Amino acid sequence: MVVAVRWGLCALKECDGNDVAGVIGTYMKALLVTVQSIQVEGVQVMCYTDPIMEYNTGFYVVIVITLLLCSLALVGTVIDVWMRYQLTLETKLAHMVNENGTEGSLNEASPLLISKASQASRDTRPSTNFLIKFLMCFSLPQNCSKLLSTKVSDKQLTCLNGIRVFSILWVILGHSYVFYLMSGLADNPVVVPDLLSKWPFQIVVNAYFSVDSFFFLSGLLVTYLTIAMLQKSEGKFPVLKFYFHRWWRLTPTMMFIILIFNNVLPFFGNGPIWQSSFAAQNQCGSYWWTNMLYINNFYPDSFMNECIGWSWYLANDMQFFVISPLFICLLYRSKKIGNDRVSSFHCCMLYCYWSSYDSI
Repeated sequence: MVVAVRWGLCALKECDGNDVAGVIGTYMKALLVTVQSIQVEGVQVMCYTDPIMEYNTGFYVVIVITLLLCSLALVGTVIDVWMRYQLTLETKLAHMVNENGTEGSLNEASPLLISKASQASRDTRPSTNFLIKFLMCFSLPQNCSKLLSTKVSDKQLTCLNGIRVFSILWVILGHSYVFYLMSGLADNPVVVPDLLSKWPFQIVVNAYFSVDSFFFLSGLLVTYLTIAMLQKSEGKFPVLKFYFHRWWRLTPTMMFIILIFNNVLPFFGNGPIWQSSFAAQNQCGSYWWTNMLYINNFYPDSFMNECIGWSWYLANDMQFFVISPLFICLLYRSKKIGNDRVSSFHCCMLYCYWSSYDSI
């Protein structure tokens, strides 16, 4: 079995690659004297020096966007807190009016003074115009309360939450193992064949099936929500809104992540492994547009050339979303025709799978 081992070695600047290779070769020869089962097939040396990294236009664009979002969050939070305070003040004043009115202890001047104060409070409260509503969208208290809320409506399928949790844990487990093993930084790579032969470890090495559950969830939810929309609109299907809403939900966030990955992430680390791994993965300068069109799982044809390669799932999910109305609308109008169309599609997929992977 051939195992790739990476060593990091700090050397004097006077040393070149040949000097480092000689040191490693001498060490390995000494090791072979005691461990006869090890054979060294070759030593490759990659010398690394701290590169001079300059801030490009993309870096400044990311900084400006980040500062803008932080400023909007700060302003929205201040407005939200102030409006909550004003609402609390109005509630207290109204409570005082009610108490005074029930007790009958108001004198001739009391109602006038209290109503003036209440009126002043209402006048100082900002109007709910478009600008205020827009800034309130960035309020941290408002958004955090929604994100951390555990309230569910009767129409939600709460049973899907468990599938999400187990699936994402399975994804993290599988990727943690694969990324660490592929990096060549494992201390004990020779034990991998032993682990692969144990049946409990099949959960880790077959973690790619965890993604299938997310495809199932996406298909179930888009069918459930679209049929509910068709029932509400009496069969009318808003094509442009259906597709644009999906594209607009995903694309701005993903493009901002690509900006960070391409222009800011290189400054987050250094060293030979960091530079070699990052340079091999960072193809966003050439292929960022394929992510925006959600075709990056088809072009470029090499996974290593993709921009943020893990976004293949979003492209695949979007493509399923694009063809989903062909089945959902038929299913809504005729269950028999819709089920036949879905069954035919499944047969085509099984045939493609069999013809592509039959030799494996």
